Amino acid sequence: MERWTTTLTVIERQGSSASFWVDLEFVAADAFRLPPEIEPPRLVASIIELGNRPRRGPVQISAVHRNWLAKSTQQLLDLVLDESRDLPIVVFTPDPNGGLRLAEERADSAARTLAGIASVEVLSSLSVDDFNDGLGKGLGVWGGAVRVYLPGAGPDDSPYRHFFLTASAMSGDIRDAGRIINRRISLASSARRAPDGYDSVRSELAARSGSDALGEVEALYIRADDEAQRLRHELSQEQDLRFAAAADLEAASQQLTDAIRYSERLERVLSIAQVAPDAWDSAATEETPDADSCANAADLARRLLGHVRLPASATSTTLELDAMPESRAWGRAAWRGLQALDRYARDAAKAAGFWDWCESAENPLWPASSRKLAMSESDSVINDRDLRDRRIFPVSSDVDPAGRVLMLAHLKIAEGGGAMSPRIYFYDDTKGATGLIHVGFFGPHRHVPNKSAD
Repeated sequence: MERWTTTLTVIERQGSSASFWVDLEFVAADAFRLPPEIEPPRLVASIIELGNRPRRGPVQISAVHRNWLAKSTQQLLDLVLDESRDLPIVVFTPDPNGGLRLAEERADSAARTLAGIASVEVLSSLSVDDFNDGLGKGLGVWGGAVRVYLPGAGPDDSPYRHFFLTASAMSGDIRDAGRIINRRISLASSARRAPDGYDSVRSELAARSGSDALGEVEALYIRADDEAQRLRHELSQEQDLRFAAAADLEAASQQLTDAIRYSERLERVLSIAQVAPDAWDSAATEETPDADSCANAADLARRLLGHVRLPASATSTTLELDAMPESRAWGRAAWRGLQALDRYARDAAKAAGFWDWCESAENPLWPASSRKLAMSESDSVINDRDLRDRRIFPVSSDVDPAGRVLMLAHLKIAEGGGAMSPRIYFYDDTKGATGLIHVGFFGPHRHVPNKSAD
């Protein structure tokens, strides 16, 4: 049986303000179940609401956002750059279409989701430039985007440490921004140090209870906290390496996208110039938009690809991908893969299948490589009922009267079989009743595991 436990510890010293610390514990019935969504219990919002301007270090804690006008931008800059803060600061900017009002709605939802673990701020349109100028190159936020400034932000810091979420990645549910950011920072919040005196208070409470067992538990907790400090340092080093790798991956992804666009532009120009020489100039400027997140790639596919069907059920876990450092590179790669499926569907009569089409020299979008494409699964997956059932996805009744079909073919958006590696599972009905590609799943590998993942 699953169990959630919320524990409030209050530390009050004579002549000083009190410290409130809330521990949230989850015990799963199944040790192999997917991690739960972590959000603050209602108790946290009540404490914040009743408190007198509660804060942690220099950061004011709130369950609502704060607006910043141009005249007060320097205060927010000082807070972001303050070396003593250990809470993330989340900064929203006015949306290009919905303006400040939409940014505030997103921020309010995010503030409720992140209450107690981050501070949520909203810049006005007149304060964006001053804020960005004060941060230095690569650390700004603009155009309806939101950025998460981790502790230690500064002019010499790597931009890739500070998560950047574009407006297009938040174009769905108003709660998307808060959910994505929460996944990104909630686990790190569990490693944050408790206030001074927490260990001694817990030990004293255990001693007063007269329970030897409880005292032993508290002693174990103290030892565990020492070990946690050591692991925090190691985790910080590993995160720096991952952010650097994510930066390299994004740069390589952008170079590949630019090369593909250049190739396509040349093909259009040459094709049109043969029949209408005067029209080559306009052909050279026509470009397909690029994706900057996995959610954005799914949205572009629904709007622009006429031969790919991507139902909402297929992208129910896509936001998990956008909480990862590699999300922008993954989004670009997923968009290329979806475009490749669309073009194949248009040309399916000329090819024996998608793999055959990908081997064509005229197709630069997706490689016919086992590292990037699988047209089936291993025998160990096909012969395992549970693993096989996880690959049965909803589909149009025109494809199958039951409205569900087994999908084994998939795009490997990122190489390797890690739990968060993106996968796109699809069903080829190009020679069937619909003449389309039907995508059944676009999300992390952990939702469609194989034997090695067990």
